[in-house]
This record gives sequence, C-alpha cells and structure tokens, in this order.
Amino acid sequence: MRLRRYAVQCKHTFEIHNNAMTTPRELVEQTTDLFSLPEVYLQVKAVVEDPGASSADVADAISIDPGLTARLLKIANCPLFGCVAKMDSVERAVNLLGMQQVHYLTLATTAATSFKSVDVEGFSMYHFWTNSVYSATVANLLGVRSRSFDSGTAFVAGLLRDIGHLVMYQTVPEKTNAARLAAQTRGIPLAQSEREILGFDYTQIGAQWVQCWQLPDSLYEAIHYQCAPTLASRHQQDAAIMYLSARGTEAWSEGDLETPEEWAIDQLVLDIVEMNLDDVKDVASDAATTAVQTLDLLMTRQAAA
Repeated sequence: MRLRRYAVQCKHTFEIHNNAMTTPRELVEQTTDLFSLPEVYLQVKAVVEDPGASSADVADAISIDPGLTARLLKIANCPLFGCVAKMDSVERAVNLLGMQQVHYLTLATTAATSFKSVDVEGFSMYHFWTNSVYSATVANLLGVRSRSFDSGTAFVAGLLRDIGHLVMYQTVPEKTNAARLAAQTRGIPLAQSEREILGFDYTQIGAQWVQCWQLPDSLYEAIHYQCAPTLASRHQQDAAIMYLSARGTEAWSEGDLETPEEWAIDQLVLDIVEMNLDDVKDVASDAATTAVQTLDLLMTRQAAA
C-alpha cells in the first residue's frame, strides 16, 4: 500500500512538473563542469559501443590513463567481483570479465575520482562517497544473489544511486537542507519532502544526470524508480535492488543492521527480487566487511572533504 501511494504521488508530481520554474534538466546542466565524466571514460564508452571493437581496443583506450589502469586492476581483482584468476593487465581483465563489465568498472572508478567537491556547510563529500560505496557493495551482492542484475551494472547503479543529491546540494543547497530537516521532523520519506519543497526529488535529478551522459537505460530506470520499483517499465528488478540498497545503506549509516524488520521494506519489492528480510540482512552485513576496502580502492585520489 505504501508503494502504491508513492506511485500516485510520483505520477502527480510528473504531471505538474512541467510548470515548475526549475527543472531537473536545468539543475543538471548547471553542474556539468563539476560532475562531468572525463574524456578517457567517454573514449572507453565509445569503443565498447562499437560493434567491431575487440578486447584489445578496450584495453588500449583504458591504458592511455595509467592512474585509471591501476585503479581498474585493483578493483577488478577485488573479491567483490568473484574472479579467481589474477588479472595483471587490462586486456586480461576484459577477457575474463567481459567488455561491458569493464566498461561499468571504468565508469565507477572515473566517477569516484573525477567529481569536484561540494562546498556546502553540513555536506561531507567523504561521507557521501562512503555511503555510496557501501550502497554499491550491497547492490553488487544483491545482484549476485538474485541472478537478475549483472554485478558490474548493479555496483555502478548503487554507486551513482544518490548522485542527484550532489547536484541538489550544489545548486539549491538551502531548499535541499530544508527538505532533509522537514523529512526528519515529520517522519516522512526524504523524496516526498523534496517533491513538496522543490517540486522534484533526488531520484529524478539522478536519472536526468544519467540521461545527460547517455548512460544505459538500465541505470536510468534503476536510479529513477529506486523509491517505487513497480513504476519501472523494463527494469523493475534493477530498481528493486536499488530500493533495497538504499534501505540497507540507511540502516548501516545509523548502526542498525540487526533489525531489518524496522527498515520499512515493502514486501512487494522483496517479491520482485524473490528474497526475504533475512537475505537482505545477510547481504547488508557482508557488505559492511568489504565496503571499506572497496572505498580505499576507488578513492585513491579523492581527498576526504
């Protein structure tokens, strides 16, 4: 029932949003210089999307950037991605993991080290990325367990799940903070509070950012419909994993991984991914032991802000 009410609220917001003074697209366009993807990633993306490209072509595009190469190999060899054989070259990583998986890992590593810091009181870039990496780890493990969401895709979706808030804190920090405080005071979902105060929420902003950079539709729907997976037209399971990742991340940040029955998880979402609360709890606990290591691997150039 809670999910159905959210769906109705979203539909109403979408219908009136065209009359709003500021749109998600306008906010994203204001931050293209701050939260942009580097040229090396765009080159890798172009090669992967070329039907005639080989694994050597992808490796050559990545190897142009030595720093990216080093970070990519470190994260590819991380136990999180379950590859037993050691990958000592980018081409070997492409051959073992696949072009699309390496593409998504490249996106993850470049995004985590390229975005400029948001200089807003009360907002910590390091805290943001810590939560994002934990979210990505949970999403990855859920993707593996559900067998419905490629683990590399799940990891990137989890990492970028909250990127809408980066844009919002950079462009409309006062209203974004006001929405957060109102949600806490009234005990309502943050997305609902943001829609009431700003006319849109972080999921719409994040989805617009994904669309701006022409990233895959699976990422768009996973991020856009993370609060209401049933609204997704083609990627309900992906959105459901983002929903569960968000609940797990919130519980982890509050130090409450032992009582998943209090995480306000809708049974309909569990049904979509064919899991139960114990499954989600186990994944959230496992993620806590690997997220710090993954953060260190991804953030070798990102200073704590």
